[in-house]
Amino acid sequence: MLVKKYRGVSLNTKRVLRDVIFQLNKDLLLSGFRFKFDINSNLEFFHNELIRWLELVIVKEKNLFFSLLYRIDIHEEKVLNVANNSINNIALLIIEREFHKVVLKQYYNC
Repeated sequence: MLVKKYRGVSLNTKRVLRDVIFQLNKDLLLSGFRFKFDINSNLEFFHNELIRWLELVIVKEKNLFFSLLYRIDIHEEKVLNVANNSINNIALLIIEREFHKVVLKQYYNC
């Protein structure tokens, strides 16, 4: 289940979601990936695209994937222990962590 509200900020807000996708794109680039998600996507589309992308990456680019998890600040053990180890749950972990990073940046930049 995705946490859609953190510190009073909603992930359903277009600007916040755009910032989350932008943050993930930045982390992807810094981890060695040359892929970008569309920052104008809605949450459902973005989530589905992330799942499809992860299905490919986890198999073909496992080392870069773990580098990305490190950059995002998700412990490898947490991913390995996610219920059923499903790609959907891994995608939710990534979205939530990026969301928390965006909110905390906004909170401390004020």
